[in-house]
Amino acid sequence: MIRLTLVGDPTPSRSEECAPYYRVTGGVVWTHPDRGPVATFVDNSWKRQEINWRGLRFEGPCRLILGLPRAPISVSEQLQSVSIIGAVLSANGLPIAVYDPTWDCWQGASEGTAWPAFRIETAGLRNRARKPDMRGDLLLPPSRTRTDH
Repeated sequence: MIRLTLVGDPTPSRSEECAPYYRVTGGVVWTHPDRGPVATFVDNSWKRQEINWRGLRFEGPCRLILGLPRAPISVSEQLQSVSIIGAVLSANGLPIAVYDPTWDCWQGASEGTAWPAFRIETAGLRNRARKPDMRGDLLLPPSRTRTDH
């Protein structure tokens, strides 16, 4: 399970909930559509239950699934923490993207990379053998390589 902590300033940080995954679509964090948003991006902060927080911290063995869940553009190696402080997305403490509310998407640190959504999943939730490469193709395990016919 991944533990969500709301990061405060000046309000003290507060551990809020645990879930097997969190979805981030533009500036909205959620788990299940029926439950409503966990937090929304407003004025360079994350709003939850009428309180603005400096950021969100997700802790526990997890992976970042960049892009749409059924057609991801990238799957990270196992991480211990993911955070979103203001508009900056970090993995294990290293900044990797910035949210652009004008375009409602996440701009990657590499030039020309952007995605509208991503997931933070418990590390064991997705089969790594079917990890896509940066083009979205599926990488096959070594015992099942492609052949030309």
